[in-house]
Amino acid sequence: MKLLLSLICALMVSGLGWADGHAAEPIFVEKQSIGLWKAEDCKKLSAGSGLFLAVSQGLLEESKALKESGKKREAGKKIQAALDFSQLATNLATNYQAYCKP
Repeated sequence: MKLLLSLICALMVSGLGWADGHAAEPIFVEKQSIGLWKAEDCKKLSAGSGLFLAVSQGLLEESKALKESGKKREAGKKIQAALDFSQLATNLATNYQAYCKP
């Protein structure tokens, strides 16, 4: 049993010496667009984000008018809708950053 264990250890040590004995080859990394979306899809993301921000701004303006006319509850609903559209715009912008920027 000791002989078998010694033989295994000797083979392992010689294998390590061989692996370290040859010169390392340079690794060339090719530039690839892995994970990047098509330009037309990226334009749609950007346009969608801008659209949602514009809708959010319009809702905020409506909310201001409602608040000035004394309709606080309706104004609050418009503000919440504006926040929702703003979050959608942020999500699209995050996707744009993740999938459209090299």
